[in-house]
Amino acid sequence: DDVAQVVAESFAAFEPRIVRASERYPHGTKSFFSLYRMDVIFDDALRPHVIEINQSPNLSSGHFKDLATMFRKISNGLIRLTGLHRGGLFHPHTPGDLRALLLHTSNVDIGYAVCGTCNTTCDGACAVCRRCRVPAQSQMLKEALQE
Repeated sequence: DDVAQVVAESFAAFEPRIVRASERYPHGTKSFFSLYRMDVIFDDALRPHVIEINQSPNLSSGHFKDLATMFRKISNGLIRLTGLHRGGLFHPHTPGDLRALLLHTSNVDIGYAVCGTCNTTCDGACAVCRRCRVPAQSQMLKEALQE
């Protein structure tokens, strides 16, 4: 939890720079992603401290042969996360019907058993489950999922 906290605080501090960097791209934050590597050390009390953040870190296994497997997993994960793999959302040969399936809001639906408001009766108060949200909210979820 402490590592997650320092990572979140670090990204929050750099958010304005990240947004400015994304503005150089045609669609801004809608098509921008970046890979970061953080070096974290722990003090005597095991508190984490970020000592360095690298944007677009070197993933060449030619330089770091002992890390080749980890770098390959990171690269494959990044390709899958961005949807650039064959059958992914943004791969040029992915058919339209598969894209629609990948963008379906059921992929982010909250189960009714989890939604405390709608567990027994739906009064529209939660605004997040499928029953309570309006079409504009569903569209926003699709766009967030696509982004």
